[in-house]
Amino acid sequence: MRLDIRTIQPHELEAARQLLLDAGWDRQVGTPQAFAQLVAQSSLSLVAVREGVVAGFLRALTDGLTNGYVSMLVVHPQHQRQGIGRALLAAAIGTDASMTWVLRAGGRSEVTGFYEKLGFSRSTVAMERPGRLGPGLPPGQGAMAGCAETAMRAESSAGSSPHNTTETTMFTRDTCCTLVPYFEVQDGQLAAFKALGPQFVAKTRNESGCLHYAFSFSGTTAHCREGYVNADALLAHLQNVGELLGQALKIAKLVKLEVHAPAAEVEKLRGPMAALNPQFFILEEGIRHSSVA
Repeated sequence: MRLDIRTIQPHELEAARQLLLDAGWDRQVGTPQAFAQLVAQSSLSLVAVREGVVAGFLRALTDGLTNGYVSMLVVHPQHQRQGIGRALLAAAIGTDASMTWVLRAGGRSEVTGFYEKLGFSRSTVAMERPGRLGPGLPPGQGAMAGCAETAMRAESSAGSSPHNTTETTMFTRDTCCTLVPYFEVQDGQLAAFKALGPQFVAKTRNESGCLHYAFSFSGTTAHCREGYVNADALLAHLQNVGELLGQALKIAKLVKLEVHAPAAEVEKLRGPMAALNPQFFILEEGIRHSSVA
């Protein structure tokens, strides 16, 4: 059976999140929004897809030059011992032997043995600053590590514990894309346009990459207040609501469309959004809060 290893797509976020939850994870995957943010801020987020089913997930952080570490590696129990964990890890690490990769494999021999077969060795120089423990957890039990082929999960980021429930407010790298459309509704069509609103919301509700979404009105001028975790999520939304948007444009004119996003995300949007003729605004100074569970 064909196995596809690829960068996770917006429509696969929920399946990957459920895979992690089923494997015992709750930290940063408790809600679709939290998981979408986690993926957006990761250097690599890969899925293994077999016959349309997300069978495995890997998350890693790396500079792509000298260092990297694997933070999550999970394979669904029904797909274990089929080389999926090995394939995900190989895709993440690549072939550059000059790079150093690290992870936390736990103390069990079957877990460390899996990674040793892939070129990893026990470190005698690594240090870690453990994250805060959740309520009732004794020292040393704030991290659960495993192997994708044997225990479904591998946690390697220093101090990242699936059981850490202490919440810390911090600032995070911002990849958010804000879409700012204004519509002028034709005379006598305002009720019909407003009737489309709940349909737009219903379609958007299942998009894990959507941060907020709502319509507002000033007379016959309509505005949709919407934000997405990154450019990929924005484009996925446009595809998802394409048919409804076509209906809306039959009774209203898109008089203005702005996109506010970091430069890297804007470059991903210019080509796909060219037909809508948006005005792009590049984010420069600012902060964005992140609640890390």
